[in-house]
Amino acid sequence: MAVALSGEGQALSPSPPMRILLLGKSGSGKSASGNSILGRKQFQTARRKEKHVTKECESSTAETGGWQVCVIDTPDLLDPQLSEEEVIAKRKTIVSLSEPGLHAFLLVIPIGDDVANEQEVLEFIREIFGEGALAYTMVLFTQRGDLDDEESIEDYIQDQGEELQRLVLDCGGRTHVFDNKNSQIIGSQVSDLLNKIDAMVKENGGKLCMLRTKGDSMEKLVNCKFQKQVQLE
Repeated sequence: MAVALSGEGQALSPSPPMRILLLGKSGSGKSASGNSILGRKQFQTARRKEKHVTKECESSTAETGGWQVCVIDTPDLLDPQLSEEEVIAKRKTIVSLSEPGLHAFLLVIPIGDDVANEQEVLEFIREIFGEGALAYTMVLFTQRGDLDDEESIEDYIQDQGEELQRLVLDCGGRTHVFDNKNSQIIGSQVSDLLNKIDAMVKENGGKLCMLRTKGDSMEKLVNCKFQKQVQLE
């Protein structure tokens, strides 16, 4: 793990781990991607015919590829089966696990999946972390094996139409692709992802994405956001 140095080269405190928040629908591959990043099976993944496995927010830390990484796995915040109280509680947990700041939000989307409601996830990021948080957001496509032969992710995005193109554009055009089932390439895929995140943070001045507000005001914001969604529905 890296150690920060003062102007005289004296060791200060250890640098925080690269903190990554995984967001997306149930079955998108969030947990499998988290396991790939950590290099071990930490988060429970869905078996065949299972749709909802991740019920609670969970974080885990590991050293991988020379990086100290903390991965935060989350349930589907748009799951219609969740009650208002459950959604609010899970959002508060995400806020707590995101302290002291995030290096990256990964919006996890399987190749071939419908992206109709994914903008709501970006709206959650904006509301809680501020508009500037999208500068720390990247789309992580899973199920790379479902791409056609020799089809690049750029070709895929272009072929899928305006909705996906707009989503990627809102994330600054930042994308990455995982095949969590291919053990021969997952190591290089993770290494490339972490390098992309490191470059993204440097583009943001080396600063972490901090919470927009704290304390009671944050609690009000989380509650207000959900109530606004209910009214719109």
